[in-house]
Amino acid sequence: MEVMGGFILGFEQDTERTFEIQIQFIQDNAIPQAMVGLLTALPNTELQRRLQQEGRLLSLSTGDNFGLRTNFVTRMPEAQLAAGYKKVLRAIYEPGNYYRRCSDLIARMPAANLLENRRADTLRWKQLKGTAKVLRSQLPMIGGILAGLLASRDRFHHLAFLGKVLCTKPSRFDLALQLALRGKHYLEFSTELCRQEL
Repeated sequence: MEVMGGFILGFEQDTERTFEIQIQFIQDNAIPQAMVGLLTALPNTELQRRLQQEGRLLSLSTGDNFGLRTNFVTRMPEAQLAAGYKKVLRAIYEPGNYYRRCSDLIARMPAANLLENRRADTLRWKQLKGTAKVLRSQLPMIGGILAGLLASRDRFHHLAFLGKVLCTKPSRFDLALQLALRGKHYLEFSTELCRQEL
């Protein structure tokens, strides 16, 4: 089972240690799709009412919690929170870390067919034939995805991950392609967000 997690930073009790804890949790639990954002006081919520009473509400929520600012005055200084947020994004979407989580996820999944229940480190003739069949059936899609991945600056990581899955769990190759494509997006998105200044 693939877990997709949403993680929020900017709670009252957050400290510098919160960033490290969040990074470690995401890595340890093999969560490739970890959406991290800053806390936002949404309209008509207890949080918005409390912050408004305390004079800490800065504006109404735009619904975008992936920027570097919140819509209220946080307990942690704004610059420290933004730096911590960037630290988390850089760590979890560093290509090696991202693909380690993807590999761990696929390794933890049961084999999708009986053939893969045999030793995973040994490719057998039937596995190669099965893999070729999967590749042929998905060739148009695979070609487009690979072209995009090859154009990426992180192509080594993308291709090494896909090659590993192809050799160890070929029946999970479709998931590997999805993860690689998502990874390309996450790596680009987090890089762009981390370039922004307050």
